[in-house]
Amino acid sequence: MGGDWDPKERLFRNWGGMLGPRDEPVAVQRWSRSQSNLTATVVWIDPTNVIAATYDILVDASAEVTHYRPPLTPPLRPGVWTLRVLHHWSPLGQTSFIVAPLEFHKQQPTGLGEQISSDP
Repeated sequence: MGGDWDPKERLFRNWGGMLGPRDEPVAVQRWSRSQSNLTATVVWIDPTNVIAATYDILVDASAEVTHYRPPLTPPLRPGVWTLRVLHHWSPLGQTSFIVAPLEFHKQQPTGLGEQISSDP
């Protein structure tokens, strides 16, 4: 779980692992090889315990890694998020990650209620 995923190198380029409200997180799952394909459900839960996104992925029996960028609408709510992976509603895995509040933008402090554009 993180931002700036490099699928060719199979690593995150966001070395600090910090996510902010404007980041686009990516979920990466590592699988052990199995005899058959399976369908897994990935659920993104925001800090208020609301399901922010959910989707099914087909995992090929020979797949080692799958990744997906969920359709989340920025800005992301700051706080502790939970990511769950299920198979037939049984848990396969779970992790939590933090979205830090945005206090600085372009090296300047943000004001209360200030709108931040997505322009670089």
